[in-house]
Amino acid sequence: MRVRQNKKRYEPYRTVPSWSPTNLCLKKVDTWIAAMSQEDKVGQLMMISLHGSTIGQSQKDVIRKYRVSGVMLTNENLINKNQVKTFTSDIMQTAITSSMVTPYIAVHRDRILHGNESFLRLPKPNRWGQLPMDRIINLATRSAIEMRDMGFNLVIGPNANLGVPNMSYTSDPTWAGHINLAMVERYQINHMWFAYNYFPAVTLGDASFGSANEAKAYLSNNDVAVFKRLIAQTTANSYMLVMSHIQIPAIDNEHFGEFL
Repeated sequence: MRVRQNKKRYEPYRTVPSWSPTNLCLKKVDTWIAAMSQEDKVGQLMMISLHGSTIGQSQKDVIRKYRVSGVMLTNENLINKNQVKTFTSDIMQTAITSSMVTPYIAVHRDRILHGNESFLRLPKPNRWGQLPMDRIINLATRSAIEMRDMGFNLVIGPNANLGVPNMSYTSDPTWAGHINLAMVERYQINHMWFAYNYFPAVTLGDASFGSANEAKAYLSNNDVAVFKRLIAQTTANSYMLVMSHIQIPAIDNEHFGEFL
């Protein structure tokens, strides 16, 4: 006897089951947000910096009172590795006693002084683009491990903008994309969030455009091309975008693009 086999027809898209990790995570986030007070929600929009190399009682009070989303450490906070580890640990312990959300502890890696011997010495921004890819990967890996071990979980970088002296890695959109994706892969492996800097290029406001279409064409072929690629190829919810404060009169002569 010949048995007739029914062929299933598979749809190109399917509904995610309610028990999937994605939906369970979303439900957890919804639960957190529902439980937040207005003060909690406002605090999540704030990232602060602190003076000194240790955390005092007044600073702990600020973190707890305003339930800030994170703390950015700068050169004045970074003395040596053991001090930084203690500092970041104290910030984390203080923050988690007043907020349901793990705080960001951030550092702008390109702005760490080259004379600070506690950190791996990295090339200046305009030198990154001149390095071979294997060297970029090596340095990014070592730097990510170092920052992770010091207690940081957010790095402000890498720089994805183009052609800015002493800030951009390169003026080549394709090479900029390659560099940024290689660096952030190392951050992700080491469980760090990151922020692509700066859209659009901070010197773009100095450029002269005869029309809005000319300005938009320039952006599309340069900064927009890089950022579109990075957004398309980077894991969602693992990164931020840092926006420039510029004005492009050909597009809008009244308002600055100043979103963070």
